[in-house]
Amino acid sequence: MKKNDKIIVILGVIILILASIGIYYWVPEEIGVKAVGVNEFLGVTGNIKDRPESITVSENSPFYPLIVTPLAVNYDENGEQTIIPLYVMNTENPSNAVLKIQNQIGVGKRNEIIKDDESAKNASLRIAKTYWENSDAALIIEDNKNGYSLGLIATPLASYLRIPVIVTDEVDTDVTNTLNDLNVKNTIILGENLDGFGNVLKFESVDDIINTSISLI
Repeated sequence: MKKNDKIIVILGVIILILASIGIYYWVPEEIGVKAVGVNEFLGVTGNIKDRPESITVSENSPFYPLIVTPLAVNYDENGEQTIIPLYVMNTENPSNAVLKIQNQIGVGKRNEIIKDDESAKNASLRIAKTYWENSDAALIIEDNKNGYSLGLIATPLASYLRIPVIVTDEVDTDVTNTLNDLNVKNTIILGENLDGFGNVLKFESVDDIINTSISLI
């Protein structure tokens, strides 16, 4: 090997080492958290890339129906409503009432299912990544009793805006990665202990949610 060739090889190795060190220590740019008012959410919407023909969720978690509500019922830019069947049931021993409704309405071949053993957090992240192409915003519900009480009132707003619902006890890497993948820039936060992501509209009372829903709609 010629002297010049050796120099080129050595330089190449050095560049690779420096690049690997840079990758190891590189930290992705984080979106700053900023409290905003309701006006920031005017015109906010999400794009659903695919829809199941029906949805079945276990009755074991009260959060399951909230997670899939914006997928089951949502509105397009013209205010036209889209609805698909949503069944909440004991998946191992369904009641006769649910079975009767399923026979009448039907269960599609593409039936989305949330089973007993999937956590509310994992289910919500999976649903968001599977069915949303992108979204200007997301509704994030704290995984506790207070979060559920607020979520019950706020989920129709997520349906109206056509944005995903995420249930979690913290806005961790799993949550932020999903939000980044969907290009989320705004979050509606329900719960005292959640920090939010991007432009944040935080609710701590039912009255606040109702008033904001009236303003947006």
